[in-house]
Amino acid sequence: MKQLKFAFRFALMAFCLISGLASYSQGTATIYGELPEVNEMISVFSTAYVDTNVLSYGIKPRKSHFSIPITLHSKYRLVLLEHDVDYAEIVLAPGSNLEIDISALKNNKGNICKGYGDEIANFAAHHAWDMSLLDYYPRYAYRICEDNPSDYLKALNSQYKKEVKYFKRHGKGLDTSFRYFWFTYLRYARYVNLLTYPKFHQQRAKLSSNLKVIPTDLLAIIDSVPETYDDSLLECKPYQEYIKTIMPIKTALEYRRAGKEYPADSAGFIKQQIIARMPPRSAAYVIGFSVSNSIGIGSIEKAEALLTEYKKLFPGNENIYGFEKRLAEQKEKVNAK
Repeated sequence: MKQLKFAFRFALMAFCLISGLASYSQGTATIYGELPEVNEMISVFSTAYVDTNVLSYGIKPRKSHFSIPITLHSKYRLVLLEHDVDYAEIVLAPGSNLEIDISALKNNKGNICKGYGDEIANFAAHHAWDMSLLDYYPRYAYRICEDNPSDYLKALNSQYKKEVKYFKRHGKGLDTSFRYFWFTYLRYARYVNLLTYPKFHQQRAKLSSNLKVIPTDLLAIIDSVPETYDDSLLECKPYQEYIKTIMPIKTALEYRRAGKEYPADSAGFIKQQIIARMPPRSAAYVIGFSVSNSIGIGSIEKAEALLTEYKKLFPGNENIYGFEKRLAEQKEKVNAK
C-alpha cells in the first residue's frame, strides 16, 4: 500500500544573502486548495531578495487539503506552481487569499485562482499558457545572441511588442501598479540582455569575450542601457541581475574608450563605483556577494574581515544578521572538527 503523503516545497531561489526581512515586509499571501489524491505533490517556487539556499519543507496532512502562507517583501511577487507535469505562473499581492483549482492547472485553461487578488494571478497564469513564463523573454534573447546587432535588436523589439500587445488585450482594468511591476520586469530583463549580448555573441562564435578586444560594433549596443537604480525593485529578478552585471561592463567600456588601462585592483575599483553610483540597498546587495561567498568557502579570517568592512559600509543593513548567523555556524563546524 502506498504511503499516503503530501509535500510541498517552497523554494526561495535567489542569488544572495540570508537574513530577516521583517523591516521590509509588505505582508503575506495564502494559496490553498485540494489535491485530487493525497499522495500527490504541489511545488511552489519563487525568488526573494536575501535568501541564498533552496529551502525545502515537507508536511504530511491526513487529507489532501493544502494551505501555504507566503511572505511578501514587495508589492507583487511572481510565483511558479507545479503539479505533476503541469505548471502555471501567478502573481501575489499582500493580502492575496487564493483557492487554487488543480483541474484548471492540469488543463491549462480556465481560471486557476479564485479569491482576493485573483485578477492578477489569473492574468499571469493565462500569460504563461498563452505566451510563456515571464522569464521566457530573457531566455529567448540568449538563444538569438548569435545574430548581428541589428537583427538581434529587431528580434528583441519584436518579442517585446508581442508582450505589450498581450497586456493591452488581456490586462485591461488591472491596477496601474501591477502594470508597472510587469513591464519593469521586462524592461530590466531587456537591459541585462543588451549588456551581456557582446559577451555571449562572441562565445557562440568561439571568439574572445574580453571587453578589451570585442569589436566596437558589438559594444555599441551597450550604450542604449541606462544606469537606472531603484532599491524598491530588489525583489525583481531581472533587476538583481542588472545591478550585478552593469558596473563591471560599463566601467570597462568607459576605460577602453578613454584609452586608459583598467585599474589593477579591479575588484576594489568596481566596489568603489558601486557605492558611488548605486543607492544603498542595491549597493549592499551586490557587494554582499563577496561576503556571502566567503562564508563556508574561504577562510574564517577572510570572511570576518569582509563582514567587518561590510558592516562599516552598510551599518544596519538587513543582510548583516544573516551573515553573522552563517559565520557563527561555520565557526562551530570548524571548531567541532
